[in-house]
Amino acid sequence: MKRILLSFLFAVGIVHAAEAPENEPAKAPSLSVYLKPEAKTYYVGQSVVFGFFLDCADKNLVDLDGYRFSNLSKSQFDGLSIDNFRRVSTARSSLLHFQTRFVFNHPGTYSFDLSVSGTFLEESTHNMYYARSKSVPFTLTSTDSPVYTVLPVPVGQRPASAVDAVGSYKISAGFVSTNCPPGGIATLLCTIRGPAAERIPPVFPPYDPGNGFRTYPPRLVKQDNGELSFLYDFVLPSESGTVQPTPFSIATFDPLSAQWQVQTITLPALTIAQPPPPPAKTPPASNALDELPIAHVDSPPPAPAPPQNPPAPSTAGCVSLRNETVRIAPAAQAQPLFSIPAGTPLRIRETFGDWYRALCPDGRSGWLPADAVNATNSR
Repeated sequence: MKRILLSFLFAVGIVHAAEAPENEPAKAPSLSVYLKPEAKTYYVGQSVVFGFFLDCADKNLVDLDGYRFSNLSKSQFDGLSIDNFRRVSTARSSLLHFQTRFVFNHPGTYSFDLSVSGTFLEESTHNMYYARSKSVPFTLTSTDSPVYTVLPVPVGQRPASAVDAVGSYKISAGFVSTNCPPGGIATLLCTIRGPAAERIPPVFPPYDPGNGFRTYPPRLVKQDNGELSFLYDFVLPSESGTVQPTPFSIATFDPLSAQWQVQTITLPALTIAQPPPPPAKTPPASNALDELPIAHVDSPPPAPAPPQNPPAPSTAGCVSLRNETVRIAPAAQAQPLFSIPAGTPLRIRETFGDWYRALCPDGRSGWLPADAVNATNSR
């Protein structure tokens, strides 16, 4: 019986061995890189996405130590602005996808490889007595090294309204307030939004809103998180009326079409008029008892009260908390107009972000930080 059983198991083993496919070679880990947008040429100041795929195949990744660019000269490497890599989700856990952002700062020809190093889990043994694993370090280098040609931005057809921004950007512009007093200040706020707005040089084109305006140079107020904002200040004409400013234009360079793109914004009309006078204070209603005749009393009249100073005009409970400089526009870099001491009574006429336009008792007005004003009842 034992012989019959052994013969049967031997025969089954032969059949399974004949039906089993040949052992397929294990797939090796690989590394591939890419650059988006894919183009034959790029331009100085252009922001591009550089990424790589690390296919771990049948290996278990223990740790990813870092990356290194090779075949780049020092001047070429210094000519690249490189952000930190961030991981992008993929459908397979064994396929790792990372991206970063490049900005080419110098023209030239770039060709480089990327090396990624880390540790794979080679083998692992577990039983009821012990657990043992073996980790093996690895370094993978990309094999496809494309050549990237970076050109300077052409200046032959550069518009007068151009800024040094290469890429796709959204432009917005508008006046902080469209109702202004004669001879007052109008402020135009312009914002540029895009992936590399924080790298745009803060040199802005001149803008002339039309006849009768006196223009101050533009100034930067914000440049971070993909947004660049700057202000234009204008002294308005001294005559009342409605003024239509000229359209506002900003040109940026589109690297895909290799052309300057002009974005034009039609601005709203400005109303120049004196602000309405503050409402007159209504005297308190008289009491009917006060109108009754006073009975005659045989006593000397009371001594007249000493004269008192007239009460100060109401400031609606709004005062300056510290010595502060009043500025021509709502920005720390704006031109200073005058200074006020702590405790100066103020009236708030307008707000813009963290700034108040305040009216002083002597009739002068300007902008000062909101945290410098006690405005619990400012309206």
